[in-house]
Amino acid sequence: MSSSSVDTPDGGPPTARRGARAACPQAELRPSSMVMETSTGPAARDPMACAPSGVPSVSSIHVALPPLDRSAVRASTSQLTGILEHVTALAALESDHEELQGQFRALQGRVGVLEEELTSAYENAAPFVAHCQHAYDMLSGQLQASQLECAEMRSALAQRLENSEEIKDVQQSLDLEKQMRAEETQWFHDQIADFEATLVSARAASNHPSVSGEDLHQVRSERDRALQRAAESDEAAQAWEASSSALETASAQLRHQVEIQEAKVADLQDQLGRSTRSFQRQLDRAHEELDRVRDRTVDAEEQLQQTTAELHQRTQDRDHIATNLRAHQTQVAAALSSIARLERRANDLQVDRALVDRLQLDNATLSVDLSSAQRRCSDLETARSQAVAECDAIRGRIANLMSFAQPSTPRSRSASPERLPRPSSLNTRKRGRSRQSSRSPSTPGRRHRSPGKSPSPASSRARSRSPLRVTQ
Repeated sequence: MSSSSVDTPDGGPPTARRGARAACPQAELRPSSMVMETSTGPAARDPMACAPSGVPSVSSIHVALPPLDRSAVRASTSQLTGILEHVTALAALESDHEELQGQFRALQGRVGVLEEELTSAYENAAPFVAHCQHAYDMLSGQLQASQLECAEMRSALAQRLENSEEIKDVQQSLDLEKQMRAEETQWFHDQIADFEATLVSARAASNHPSVSGEDLHQVRSERDRALQRAAESDEAAQAWEASSSALETASAQLRHQVEIQEAKVADLQDQLGRSTRSFQRQLDRAHEELDRVRDRTVDAEEQLQQTTAELHQRTQDRDHIATNLRAHQTQVAAALSSIARLERRANDLQVDRALVDRLQLDNATLSVDLSSAQRRCSDLETARSQAVAECDAIRGRIANLMSFAQPSTPRSRSASPERLPRPSSLNTRKRGRSRQSSRSPSTPGRRHRSPGKSPSPASSRARSRSPLRVTQ
């Protein structure tokens, strides 16, 4: 019997239980953990010892529970705790993801409102900006025209100042010329006085007859020349006086014109300063409005950039959370599969424990039956020994009777002593077999007989030849 199936106490098919045990390989009972051994006596091997009524041969089953691996249990418990923690963290992440999605939608709405406000601000500020730009262009043109007029006036004023400098130079030269003319006039007057004195002296001398005609004629010619020079000097003095008066009149006119031009320049400078200040105030107001519009635009752009950056960050966080969520979902799926596998293993362990309990009950029943069968076997062994002794005695008697009946046959005499110890040798060989069966270790079993069934003589002989061991 190379392989045999084990009959279950409840009559179920053993293949189904083997399939259930194969589904959970870690919960399988090893051959060394649950062993059912069958020990038989010499009567099981001796067909003559079997009673004709078919006495049942009871097997002995030793059941040992598998050792509990506490480290594996702790690892499974810690793994289950970690899985529960991962599930809790996943639930928290899902709630955070929902909150972040709500915040993301709120930020999207806020960004849309800000974009609409920025667009409306641009649209509303466009006419004002165009008006400010137009006013700025007009003021810039007026300022440039005023600057050109001011430059022309400044050039005219510089020219007039140069003319006044020239007038001052001319006045100085005129004063110098007047001084020179006065000196010359004084010299001429001195000469005239000298000439008059000379003339008086000459007239006085002319009254004297001692004066010659040539001297008189020379004196008269000198007098005429002196008078001519005096007249020429008077004409030159009058011309110089006329020219000096003309120069004074021209210088006065130039001074008056310079004063008028200076007054005009001062008025123009005042007007230019007032217009420049008014234009500057208008430009300052336009620049302030433009700066306010630019500040509002810059603030709106910064807020838009900040909102865009925050939106981008939230999008990255959402993608990261989605990635983590997928990873955690994968871990949760693996954890759920491991939990299901552990539950199946636990269920299989519970089924195997129920089977072990039933086998323990069967083992106890079989132990009781075995003890009663061993007592019966010992009684049968005693009866068999007595029967063998009687058989030997009967054979000895028959051999003696045969020797007496055939005294002349040498072959029978030589054979009879050899046949006499045969029963004892047979008994000895049977006893040796019984001792060997009781001493030999039990081999792996092939078949388990349910209690209540009486084995047939062939099955009892087969069991006596091969001790059985049932493994789970």
